[in-house]
Amino acid sequence: MYRKILVAAILCSLSNLNVFAAVSQRDVVEAQVYFERAEQYSKNNQYSTAIDELKKGLRLNPYDNNIRIGLINNYLLRATYYNNTSKEYMKAMTDLRSALFYLKYYGLKMTDNSAINAIRDNENNLAHLYSQTQIATNLKNRYQLAKNLRKEGEFAASAYEFIQAAAEASIKEDCFVQTGDLYTILGNHQQAVDYYKKALNSNNKNADTHLKLAKAYDELGEANLANTEYNYTLAQVDNNMPLLLELESIWIKKIGNSPNNAEAHTNLGAVYQKLGDNTKALEEYAKAKTLNPRNLTTRFNIGTLYQGQKEYNLAINAYDDVLQFDPKNTSARYYKAICLSELKQFDKAVQEYKKLLAIEPNNAEVRKLMFEAMSQTSTPEEMLENYAEVVQSGQADADTLYNYAYELHKANRIDEAIINYSKTLQLNPKNIDAYINLAQAYRQKSDLENATNTIKKGLLVSPNSEILRKYDTELKSDIAIAKSDSASNLYKDGRYADAIAQYMAIEPKTVDTYINIGSCYQAMNEDKKAIEYYKIAMSKSPNNADIATYLGQAYLNIDDWSNAKSYLAKALTIQPNNSNIKELYKYAIDKQDESSLSRALDMYNKGDYTNALAVLNNILSQNKNNAHAYYYKGMIFDVQKKYAQALVEYQKAVNISNSIPEIYYSIALDLEYLKRYNEALSNYQKYLSLVNEQNEYTQYAQSRIQALNEYAN
Repeated sequence: MYRKILVAAILCSLSNLNVFAAVSQRDVVEAQVYFERAEQYSKNNQYSTAIDELKKGLRLNPYDNNIRIGLINNYLLRATYYNNTSKEYMKAMTDLRSALFYLKYYGLKMTDNSAINAIRDNENNLAHLYSQTQIATNLKNRYQLAKNLRKEGEFAASAYEFIQAAAEASIKEDCFVQTGDLYTILGNHQQAVDYYKKALNSNNKNADTHLKLAKAYDELGEANLANTEYNYTLAQVDNNMPLLLELESIWIKKIGNSPNNAEAHTNLGAVYQKLGDNTKALEEYAKAKTLNPRNLTTRFNIGTLYQGQKEYNLAINAYDDVLQFDPKNTSARYYKAICLSELKQFDKAVQEYKKLLAIEPNNAEVRKLMFEAMSQTSTPEEMLENYAEVVQSGQADADTLYNYAYELHKANRIDEAIINYSKTLQLNPKNIDAYINLAQAYRQKSDLENATNTIKKGLLVSPNSEILRKYDTELKSDIAIAKSDSASNLYKDGRYADAIAQYMAIEPKTVDTYINIGSCYQAMNEDKKAIEYYKIAMSKSPNNADIATYLGQAYLNIDDWSNAKSYLAKALTIQPNNSNIKELYKYAIDKQDESSLSRALDMYNKGDYTNALAVLNNILSQNKNNAHAYYYKGMIFDVQKKYAQALVEYQKAVNISNSIPEIYYSIALDLEYLKRYNEALSNYQKYLSLVNEQNEYTQYAQSRIQALNEYAN
């Protein structure tokens, strides 16, 4: 439910203080007529008509506080009517905003108690209506409300909301510009100036705002301030056709009001020059020159026009005109020097730059251009002398010192280059090129420590510099190579521990670094430590056949046949045709099988036939061509009196290798058990053919051959 609002009107009158700008007596009188007429309308409750009359009066005399108070009162009276009688709450809010605008922001701040109370009460009333109408009061919503109110012609209410919304940083600049526009519409140009200035405090490069400020100064009669803003606007609007056309219109109008205004003709010429109409520009400059022959701005602009057309000789003549009257005009001398450089008259250009530096000894840009002109006609030795002269004079800035150091560097005068790069960085710690070149100079002297420290200092200043990071990586690589070479020499001399210490100091460590550390430990017969570093290398380069081979060899050295075989197998998958790896792999398999056969034989001797068979079967699952494994299986079946099974295993062994005598001996025994005497005889004979020494087995075989022969006969 909407509550009724009370009128909080300012009933007193204040004396009129024209503190901003003079108002003509005619406007004062006419404004008073509007005020008196409004009072009659207000007494008859014709608040809207009264408001219209008072706004007309205030436009004529923006600083009449009686009119201002009357306007506030009528807005409040109408707001009360809208709220309490017609229930038009949105209109009531608009009138409250307008009243508050004139109370708080229009002209001098009102500090009497009635004004303070009125502001407080009506801000509360407005806040209540915001709550009752459920209109969002966040700043961006109020900004949108302000724009809508401006479109509706409710300028005072709109200005009030823009001022509130300006507390939001992202829209502050536009809020101030829009408020300035509204003060301009309401005829209060001093307040318009204040708000345009606030907008420029947020963004001083907005040419459009500078132009608005210039026009507001014009309205206040502040010609000099206005011209400053017009000139700034013109300097910023090379490609802004609407602003250029507006400036053209402004200066044409000024010339219409004052045809003999030389400055106006000069400014109009400058606008035409920006628009690319050089003919009209020269016409206006000629008029300005006739009206005021000593106007140096006109002559200077003529010079820039000819320079833009690449008519350098004509431009130089114009600049000389300026310099004839004002020899210390730095702009004319600067552009003259540039024109001389364009004409390839570098020696003359250098003389102009030197004259400029005599006036502005710290002008870094001029000094840079002077050295560029010098470089066109000077030898490298002469350029060094030119730089040295400036440096020794004590007038060198950071850029000059850097260029001097660079020339010294090119001349291979490294120590002097280092000194001047260092001085450069003292003056300008943010010169990335100086860090790079100084580090390079140290690098050329093989002083990698100072080179690295230089880049580290650069990265402290500019941690995101890609070129510094890249150079830092290159230096680390150089340092690593140097340390690696030193470590390699120590390795060759057999100083393995010292070599390891050098390799350990390398950062970042590469795959080769870890391989080399492993090689050193292996040379010291510390294969387990070697394996540790080979594994780190393998983790960084998992498909490296050499590392896998090194690991296989190290495991062979500590009789770890299983791991040796595993890594050598991996090496073979990477390099399947490598004969050296094949040989090592076979050796690892044989050694692993020997170890397993030894275990199986030990189990056999202990009567643990089940586990012995398990070991032998495991050997054969990985190496089906191990004759001894089949032989030992046959032996187990023999002791278990499984002669037929034993013969099967012995035959497998013979099929793989027919040069193991013991197999034929065992076959012969089993054949006898199975009463296959002829076969037994031939196997005894085969056994004896393979054995060159006499022992109990050969003697037994000989006796059995004799017995079997007799049996056969």
